[in-house]
Amino acid sequence: MRALSARESRLVAIGLLVAVLLGILGLVVQPLAEGFLSRAEERADLEAEYQRNARLLDGAAGWRAAAARQAETAPSFTLAAEDMPAATENLRGLLGEVFTEAGSQVRTVSEQAAPRPGWAGAGLEAEMALPQLHDALSRLAREHPPVIVDGISVTTLRNDDIGAAPRISVRIEVSAPTALRPAEGAPAADGN
Repeated sequence: MRALSARESRLVAIGLLVAVLLGILGLVVQPLAEGFLSRAEERADLEAEYQRNARLLDGAAGWRAAAARQAETAPSFTLAAEDMPAATENLRGLLGEVFTEAGSQVRTVSEQAAPRPGWAGAGLEAEMALPQLHDALSRLAREHPPVIVDGISVTTLRNDDIGAAPRISVRIEVSAPTALRPAEGAPAADGN
């Protein structure tokens, strides 16, 4: 092999120097730059999260006021009674009254398992015409406290009267949230 001229030696040296510089850039500088960029993105994400959290905290006063208003109106959305059996009995009475006033032939009004703790449940079996069912359900929707219809089963009955409105058999289960209050003259329970 022949010896390189001075010009060729310089070109080889410059090429090696460029290769070493590119290697240093690839192995040292690029990871450092990527680290700076990723930390900058993390800082931007943290700043955005901080601003979201600050907006949430700024709304806390409004939430407290809304919670206070809801606490004031909560009793109008519950069935008030001294204990759970009394609440269930009140719900049974309401259910029987609504369907009787609508013109239904009420067969039974019974206690049902409550769907969640702090709720009372009742069920009813009755025979009626479809308009009477509509009237009774409309009144239940307007009642205070509001009642939740957990289930309803409707069966058409045989009707031998030609021209008469068809009769239906209805099985309905309802529930309502309760608010227990102390009995008249009973000492109020305190949190101690």
